[in-house]
Amino acid sequence: MFQTHIEQFHKDTEDSLILYWVGSETKEEEDLDFLTQAGLASARARGNMGGRPNALDKKGKATAVRMYNSKKHSVVEICKLMGISHPTLLGYVK
Repeated sequence: MFQTHIEQFHKDTEDSLILYWVGSETKEEEDLDFLTQAGLASARARGNMGGRPNALDKKGKATAVRMYNSKKHSVVEICKLMGISHPTLLGYVK
């Protein structure tokens, strides 16, 4: 199909703007990723580890594992006594 110079100019301009927009989005994402990683590294340097806190401390984990290994308590009982879920208990046992 035959295109006039003006139509070709508009098409080229549209394509250029789309490529520029996509390129600027990628740059912003890279900047955001860099700033996020820098912020996390800074927090770690100050002693903040981030993330969800553990359900039990080391002593509580040891108690739950000991109860599990003794076979005197069911998994449901251990979970209720310790205030943890079944998957959490199994994660401690492994």
